[in-house]
Amino acid sequence: GVMLGIVYFKTNVDFGGIQNRMGSMFFIVLYLGLASLSSVPVWNENRLLFLRERASGAYSTFAYFTSMVLFDIIPMRIIPTCMFSLSYFMIGLSSTTDAVLHFPTFVIILVLTNASAVSMSMCIGACFPDTKIANAFASLAVLVSIMYGGFILSKHTMGRFSTFEANFSYMNFAFE
Repeated sequence: GVMLGIVYFKTNVDFGGIQNRMGSMFFIVLYLGLASLSSVPVWNENRLLFLRERASGAYSTFAYFTSMVLFDIIPMRIIPTCMFSLSYFMIGLSSTTDAVLHFPTFVIILVLTNASAVSMSMCIGACFPDTKIANAFASLAVLVSIMYGGFILSKHTMGRFSTFEANFSYMNFAFE
């Protein structure tokens, strides 16, 4: 977060500054999307252990699901998302008068974007028994989300089908 803030430190309020702000936001959302790929093997790694322990009555499916989600999402997803808090002020993503008011919205949007990306990756990982195939499909899903996110392809020039696809892109909602 600090490194990103140093690169885009005190961005100007001209056309180049707008491009730099959009580039920094794109980098943040892209980083979170790619970091979510680490959650693809979460369900496959312990599948056999879970089936064996559930069959022996050690714990329920709900307890396993809750513990896996809580111990993956909170330390691995929410805390790293907050590292971009410093870069928000260093870059100047909001004007100086209302930066503190918009900051909670910025953090909430990043946390929700990251949670959406992680949920998509976990779902794809749970659908495939082989982690390699799941990683390939999850990478493709992140790339499609990037393409329809609104940064690379303008939403105003998309065709009817592309507009439909953009509604499924979690990055599209992050840029709104």
